[in-house]
Amino acid sequence: LNPIDYLHRAGRTARGVNQVQSESGQNGGVNRSGSGRVTALVAKRDRVLALAIEGAVQRGEALDGLSSRKTDYLPGAKLGNKALGGGGG
Repeated sequence: LNPIDYLHRAGRTARGVNQVQSESGQNGGVNRSGSGRVTALVAKRDRVLALAIEGAVQRGEALDGLSSRKTDYLPGAKLGNKALGGGGG
């Protein structure tokens, strides 16, 4: 899974939730503002990629070169100069 697909999956999930709420009358219509909140539960297999995305966003870096392999972030590896994201685990 690459970083763009990972984030797209989260956004698609959020849009689906907004649509369900609007159909049940809770929002009074479809939420088209583009705002909202996505809370993601990160599976163990996605943890490295999620942390890499978090770190890149915090540093203002592009996401397209990130990897889901932990070994790519070890010293001397292709992304060894990139720290995985901060925050608690």
